[in-house]
Amino acid sequence: MPDSTTASATAPAIEQTGRVALSGEDAEMLGLVDAWLSRWQLQRVDGSEADLYISLGRCSPNCEAAAAMSLCIGSETADASEIPHLPWPIDESVLRTVVMSLLQTGAARRESENARRVRDQFVSTLSHDLRTPLNAILGWADILVRQPREADFTQGLQAIERNAKAQAQMLSDLVDVSRLEAGTLELEIETVDPAPVVSAAITGLRQQAEARKIEVHYTPGAVPATIQADAGRLQQSLHHLLANAIKFTPKGGRIDVELQSEAGALNLRVRDSGRGLDANKLAALRASVAAAPGVNPGGLGTGLRIAREVARLHGGRLDISSDGPNTGACFSLRLPAQGAATA
Repeated sequence: MPDSTTASATAPAIEQTGRVALSGEDAEMLGLVDAWLSRWQLQRVDGSEADLYISLGRCSPNCEAAAAMSLCIGSETADASEIPHLPWPIDESVLRTVVMSLLQTGAARRESENARRVRDQFVSTLSHDLRTPLNAILGWADILVRQPREADFTQGLQAIERNAKAQAQMLSDLVDVSRLEAGTLELEIETVDPAPVVSAAITGLRQQAEARKIEVHYTPGAVPATIQADAGRLQQSLHHLLANAIKFTPKGGRIDVELQSEAGALNLRVRDSGRGLDANKLAALRASVAAAPGVNPGGLGTGLRIAREVARLHGGRLDISSDGPNTGACFSLRLPAQGAATA
């Protein structure tokens, strides 16, 4: 066993503090490590209050240590394979380095989680506060649009209404992206007829397309009468695919929306006549779509990112294709026709 007196002489002063839970059956080991914790200015606490858990002795059958006893450090609920195992006896300075490193890692993780909670609360509050005046704008714009007016007046009100709806959608997207990053976006699965969902998404953006003189053609196709899905999220995803197509389609262009059943999957395809994608941009977008959940895909906008994650939550995927510049692009939302995955 290492000489505690010798070790303390070489150990520099520790300014960091932390709460550590210590357990084990060997009184001599416990006493020595407890003395070290005190010298390092770390507080000994019960397990429920600890920032770090130290267990003296063999923690699991998979604990590979030459000595009969080992020192295991990690979270009380951590996976055994992720817990560092240190042999006993151990030099005080070595143990101190490991302990302080784990405490710093834990502190950084807690700070990050707290910052995320604060951010989510801020986004939720901001969305609520901004939505209140938007609702009034949308309500009065709708009333005034219905009144007989001159063409220019009506066109102006329609522009107000259209842009207010777009801003309201941006606020909803902001909240959803925050939920995606936190892993709290959930689906409400029910039996859904996909055809009315597609029609509703097209109707919601018809005015925006007409303002740019873009024709939207819808081909229903032969599809299952119903699927298991979240109708609201499905419509939201298609809305984003359509909005993206309108954005990149020049005035006087065309967008084709197809609803088909292919190889046991429901395929919602949005094809535009816009600028298209060269090989490099297409590869970058596909890489973003294939990125793991929680990864911030630099190539995707907010709407496409939401569509991608909604597809994944349904057990499906978002596909992107293009034949090159000036040939348009095609975004396909593919969902399993026999049911959806749970959130």
